[in-house]
Amino acid sequence: MYGPNTEYVIDREREFHAIKYLSAAGFGAKLLAVFGNGMVQSFINARTLTPEDMRKPKLVAEIAKQLHKFHQVEIPGSKEPQLWNDIFKFFEKASDLKFDDNEKRRKYETISFKEIHDELLELKELTGLLNAPVVFGHNDLLCGNIMVNDEEGKLYFIDFEYGSYNYRGYDIGNHFNEFAGYECDYSLYPSKDEQYHFFRHYLMPDKPQEVSQDKLMHLILYHFQKLRSCL
Repeated sequence: MYGPNTEYVIDREREFHAIKYLSAAGFGAKLLAVFGNGMVQSFINARTLTPEDMRKPKLVAEIAKQLHKFHQVEIPGSKEPQLWNDIFKFFEKASDLKFDDNEKRRKYETISFKEIHDELLELKELTGLLNAPVVFGHNDLLCGNIMVNDEEGKLYFIDFEYGSYNYRGYDIGNHFNEFAGYECDYSLYPSKDEQYHFFRHYLMPDKPQEVSQDKLMHLILYHFQKLRSCL
């Protein structure tokens, strides 16, 4: 069953379209039926990860491998990155909210939506200059959307309602942000070593040990210099 008002932020038609191809590629539960306010999918014999699981090296490696595979899936249709379309859609909804509660209304009125809008436009321009790789991204890879069967050691990505073509770096960066957990404790953001561990298994799933520290640093410095040239 869908939550109330989710149609304002989730494109269900896009979700159903993607599920067919992602399921065929071995991702998520199979779509069995669709009805007015929800869908029926097959059962996955696994548990969802916890925020603590997200840091375990073995699971980090498996997530990276699965995400590499996920990013290879071709979904027919426009391959235009949807990041900014979605962000501005959320922005429009957020900037037009109304609150009956006085305290909520007071806090809401302190937000400068003009400043936020100007910053979004600046960031959008920068991403256009980076020529970043575009893939079909999950875009919501938090612990609750990853399942594992502990006995089989099999990992599953689920819940593709935010899935769309997007910048590859966004999907990875968003996943790193989710290390903060439901309490948004950003001191838990992955360290450089943890990020390198992830990147090695993402870049070369079968031979992660062959991705040297020098190659990782070259990749990071290349993108850093490219970003600086845009500023």
